[in-house]
Amino acid sequence: MVLLPGASILGAASPAVADGDTELSGSALNLTANESDAAGADGIAPDATLTVEMPTDGLTLPAAGSLVCNVTANNPHYSSGAPGVIAKIRYTCTGNISGTLGVNANLYRFAPGTTGPYVPRASNNQSRPVGPLAADTVYVSADSLPGIVCKLSDRYYAAAFLTLNAGPSSSTGSVRSNTVSPQKCS
Repeated sequence: MVLLPGASILGAASPAVADGDTELSGSALNLTANESDAAGADGIAPDATLTVEMPTDGLTLPAAGSLVCNVTANNPHYSSGAPGVIAKIRYTCTGNISGTLGVNANLYRFAPGTTGPYVPRASNNQSRPVGPLAADTVYVSADSLPGIVCKLSDRYYAAAFLTLNAGPSSSTGSVRSNTVSPQKCS
């Protein structure tokens, strides 16, 4: 994890059930600049809070402010609308300035007993404008594409690498769902 000058990464945790599905987000973990508690072997947590703060400097910036985005990776699940296995990266933002949230999300599938590194089976790379009260979902696969092949015996997880930009300030982080097998495939 990289912490850029003028930015900080704070912890967040919000396990939730979304849309009445059985897609629970992963267990809570706090992220700090010196991450020591790992969510998994790769050290990526299921939830992250990215914060950027604008310094008070009337010569270069019109005003000081901050932007905070809470991001969660929901567990992959079968979607009859896709159809196939999908994952959701959800975010909500607060603060008093606007910026952009870059989300590079991937969905992985592998058979039990195989070893990585695993290749993403679906991706969605987007840059979204964000500001106070912004909230949305980034789907993996992308909105217009079908989900990936569903096999009850396979394991799935989603991961996203995040960049929050506001003016000259930037913050990076990542989120990862739990590794799960689908409850159903139809």
